[in-house]
Amino acid sequence: MTRRRFNQILFLLGLSLLVYLLRRVGWDALAHDFRLMGWALVLILVLSGIKYAISAFAWAAAFFPEERQSWRTLFGSRLAGESMNYLSIAGPLLSEPIKASMLHGVRFASALASTLLETTMNAIAAGLVTVAGLAMLVLYAQAFALRSIGYVFILILLALAGSFLYALKYRVPFLTWPWKRLRHISWFSSPKLGEHLAVIQERMHRLRAERPGALWLIFLLSLVSQGLGLLEIYAVVIPLGIRPGFSNVLMMEAFTKLVKALFFFVPARIGADEGSSAGIFALLGLSPATGVTLALARRARTLVWSAVGLAFLLAHSVKAVPQRSEVEAWSSSAGPGFALQARGGAAARTGRV
Repeated sequence: MTRRRFNQILFLLGLSLLVYLLRRVGWDALAHDFRLMGWALVLILVLSGIKYAISAFAWAAAFFPEERQSWRTLFGSRLAGESMNYLSIAGPLLSEPIKASMLHGVRFASALASTLLETTMNAIAAGLVTVAGLAMLVLYAQAFALRSIGYVFILILLALAGSFLYALKYRVPFLTWPWKRLRHISWFSSPKLGEHLAVIQERMHRLRAERPGALWLIFLLSLVSQGLGLLEIYAVVIPLGIRPGFSNVLMMEAFTKLVKALFFFVPARIGADEGSSAGIFALLGLSPATGVTLALARRARTLVWSAVGLAFLLAHSVKAVPQRSEVEAWSSSAGPGFALQARGGAAARTGRV
C-alpha cells in the first residue's frame, strides 16, 4: 500500500467517524449550541491568537543577540508552520523546517534548532498539563484498565521530559547518538542528516550554557500558553450552561493533547478530535454532544488561523525560492516520505501548488 493510499484511507475513516458523530448529535442541536456560544467563538479565536503571540515571544528567547528577529517575522513564521502542521500529515516534520526557512540572516540549521528548542519546551509544558490531567483521570476512573493506561502515559511523559532536561544539562548527545545507531536504516542513512542533527544539538547545548535563563523564560511562556488552552474550554462550555470544575477541565485538555500526539498522522485529525472530545465528556458524565461542539469550535478556530498562516506563506513567496532549497535539502536527508511532503509545502510557499 502506497503512502498516498494510506493517507486517503485515514482521511476517509476520520471523515466517516465525523459524519457519524454529527448525525448522532443532530444538526439542529449543533446549530443551537453554536447560537448559544455567540461571541464566545470570537473569544476563543482571540485566545488562540494570544497563544500564538506568546509562542512567538518564547521563540525569540531561543536566539542569540546577533540573530535577533522581529516579532512580526516570528509570529508570521509560527502561524505558517502551524498551518502546515495542521493541514499536512507530516506534522512537525514539515512545519518546523517551514518556520525556520522563513527567517532572515540566520543559518537554516541554526534557525531550525531554535524552533525545535521552543517546540520541545512547549511540548514539555503541554506534557505537564497532560500528566496533571491524567493524574486526575486516574483518581476519577473506576475501571482498572483505564487507570492502568493513565499510569503508563504519565510515566512515559515524565520520562521523556526528564530525559530531555538531563541531556541539556549534561551535554548528552541525545540527537547524534541515536542517529549513529540507526543510520543503517535507509530513512536515517544520509550523512547530511547527521550533520544537521549535530548542528541542532550543539546549538541547544550552547544556549543552555550561555543563556540558561532563556530556557526558563521559554518554559514559563509555554506554561502561560497552555493555561490559555484551559480558558478556551471554559469560553465554549459556560455559554452552553455547563460550569465544570477545574479538575474536569484539566482532564478534558489532557485527553485532547494526548489524542493530538497519538493521531498527528491523520490529516487535520479529522474525526479524531471530535470522537475523543465526545468520549472524555461522556466519561465525565457530561453530554457527548457538548464535546463534539467544543471540538468543532476549536476546529473552526484552527482553520481561521491556518488561513492566516497560509497568507503569510504566500506573502513570502518572492523570498521563498532560496529557502525552498534548504527545506528540500533537509527533507531529502530526513527520508523519502518526508521529502515528498516537504516539496509540497515548499511549493506552496512559492505559489507552485
